[in-house]
Amino acid sequence: MIIFFILFFLIAALYSSVGFGGGSLYLALLSMSTVPFQLIPIIGLCCNLVVVLGNCYSQFKTKTINFKEAFPYIVSSIPASFLGGTLSIQKETLLTLLGTALLIASIGLILPMKEDKQLSNINPNAKCLIKILLGGGIGFLSGILGIGGGIFLAPCIYFLRFTKTEHVPSITSLFIFINSLSALAGHSLKMTEPWTNQTTSIVIIFLLCVIAGSFIGNKLRLKLVEQKTLKKITGVVILIASIKLLLV
Repeated sequence: MIIFFILFFLIAALYSSVGFGGGSLYLALLSMSTVPFQLIPIIGLCCNLVVVLGNCYSQFKTKTINFKEAFPYIVSSIPASFLGGTLSIQKETLLTLLGTALLIASIGLILPMKEDKQLSNINPNAKCLIKILLGGGIGFLSGILGIGGGIFLAPCIYFLRFTKTEHVPSITSLFIFINSLSALAGHSLKMTEPWTNQTTSIVIIFLLCVIAGSFIGNKLRLKLVEQKTLKKITGVVILIASIKLLLV
């Protein structure tokens, strides 16, 4: 398991540097381990929560957190991600869905986005409705998969130009945190796998690894490394993971 602990540390560092939690890659890695299938989304979501909590705290300290912009996405994602989390699917189906979703998300991160400082001039009411629908749809999908959904939300916000680029990490961090909490509640309801002392010990080690990784990632996010570079690196890592999952 040592290699998994190291990889969780590295994933947390990379994902937190761009405002994500890393849930998608935690699931991909855990699916290759001996961890019981029902526990995989539980562990992944717990690690997700720890990482994005660090992101949110860092953004709060630097006064870059934006509750107002994140609210329309979150309000619909809470019930949607909970409902998605309660649904039971086969491991093969989960891995296929996850691999496909990661493939699409990786393309959104790798492809160069045209720099456009002009925000969308769509009607405010229509914009709010789109945000609510988008949050609900991504919340439901990420709830099923057992991830926070930030890797899907961020490319959508960039593409739609609904907010300034510098606000996107804050929006995605808040979305991931609330979404992960709701999805965790849903997945916990259908748990039949016993939670042993050994499981608790393993989860604690994973959490310590991602706490350390997110600390490094937040340092990277504070201008030590250019955000565009981090975004593309994250996209490449996600692309490799998606291909691996789809070829299993």
